[in-house]
Amino acid sequence: MDVTTYNFGTYTSEKETAHLLHNFGLDCVFLNWKMKGSTNKDEGEIDGIFYDQANQIYIIYDDSTLEEGRQDKVSKFLNKWKDIGNQNILRKELNLKEYPIYVLYIDKSGKTTRLDSLDYVVGEFIKIIYTEDYKYFESIFKTVGKWAKNDFYNFLGVKPRIKIKQEITANQIYIGKIAAFVFADRVENILNYSFISRRRKNTNGYQRLVEKKRVDQMALQIKSNKLNSFPNSILLNCVDNINVTLKTPQECPCEIKFDLPNNFSSCKVVDGQHRLLAFSKLDSTIQDSHSLAVVMFLNMPTETEIQTFIDINKSQKRIDPNLIYSLKSDLIFQIGTKESREKIAVEISKKLNSDTSVFKGNVFLGNAGEEKKSKITLTTMVQAMLEYKIVDSNKGFLQDNELDIENPYLKIKGFTIELLKKDSINAQFYKSNNGIQLILKFCSILYRNIELKNIKVDLETAITEFVKSINKNKASLSKKYGKAGFSELSNIIFNDIKAESLLFKTFEIEIKKLK
Repeated sequence: MDVTTYNFGTYTSEKETAHLLHNFGLDCVFLNWKMKGSTNKDEGEIDGIFYDQANQIYIIYDDSTLEEGRQDKVSKFLNKWKDIGNQNILRKELNLKEYPIYVLYIDKSGKTTRLDSLDYVVGEFIKIIYTEDYKYFESIFKTVGKWAKNDFYNFLGVKPRIKIKQEITANQIYIGKIAAFVFADRVENILNYSFISRRRKNTNGYQRLVEKKRVDQMALQIKSNKLNSFPNSILLNCVDNINVTLKTPQECPCEIKFDLPNNFSSCKVVDGQHRLLAFSKLDSTIQDSHSLAVVMFLNMPTETEIQTFIDINKSQKRIDPNLIYSLKSDLIFQIGTKESREKIAVEISKKLNSDTSVFKGNVFLGNAGEEKKSKITLTTMVQAMLEYKIVDSNKGFLQDNELDIENPYLKIKGFTIELLKKDSINAQFYKSNNGIQLILKFCSILYRNIELKNIKVDLETAITEFVKSINKNKASLSKKYGKAGFSELSNIIFNDIKAESLLFKTFEIEIKKLK
């Protein structure tokens, strides 16, 4: 069936999904297929059935933008087509081969909540693709073309039924205590067995956001023979099993041979993504005529992989500091170190970003697919939590102990929820970097003052006085403040509260005097 000429009518969403799979290089078997029962009544519908001949798999899916009854609809579709009996009816009706069938529910409702209660249905061949996942793959295809299918298949957990192995002759070395292989290969081969993981909410997807302009410029330079040399090696981490007996450090460097599975999920790109993305946009004759130097690690732990990525890029193009903070939250640090406190602050920020009023979906983490726009930055959140002693060595002002995440999260959450109830008019200011810093600083010194018995007030009273001062000093809120100037804004607000309320007369606003 030809996707490009099929009449989708008003079903724009279904058309988008079908065209994306078609663009990935999959063959369309059928669209809008209905299973008939014994009374010729519709008993099941599939929006699309696609076939990947090279990897010998089928993909069937339901595409939906509906919000009402979402969970019930997902459950019914996945359970119906998880059933082998129904799959056999499908195979018989459409004369499908005995290849694995991947059943996808593509949820484009825009809902940010995940259907965790359906985890019992989801499995090796049964997946839910949420709005953010779909948009990610759609945007990646627009940037890199068909190579985006590698990342899509890795996301689905697709494993090729036929593994073609390529013999590699390399020099084995050790980088620190980690074995590595140094070799050169044609770009076309590297694109076949590697993928780049950049997905949001995926701890393995640590790569910086793709700079489309940079990729396009590099591709144009390669095509016009203006860029023929690449000073650095592509760094890969082989996550597949290869049959190789490692040499000892004493025997290295030495020549070694091994078979590398030549499929889309063998190697994850640790560094060099833009070079590979540039080549992915060019035709196969150009890919086949260029070779790149490769340093390949073997099953390197994710923590080491992330640290390697950070170390390499520190001295090169600057990594978004928000992304660095996000990455550090996946590493393990010694208690008492600044890195450990930063990690705690990141975890609090992520919890607030997931479900709390002014923070919800409003914190820019620097992850793949995110747009910064006017969001609060994770850098602002982390630095404010450390500077205002929300998180601190031994314990912060809102903590029970140095590793405490829950208490700061609950106190900040409770404060912001009540704040918006009392002052929704200024919601946009509270959602800004200045507004968030003001909230975090006030929360921290408020609870510390109460703990030290400097003041005796309840949360509702404190928020009432805070809102009064905010509305009284609106002219000051609209000004732009740098890091140094922000203390001026907070002093205006906090001193005004002290001056106007007898309950806050002994309110201490200097952090160093509260320690």
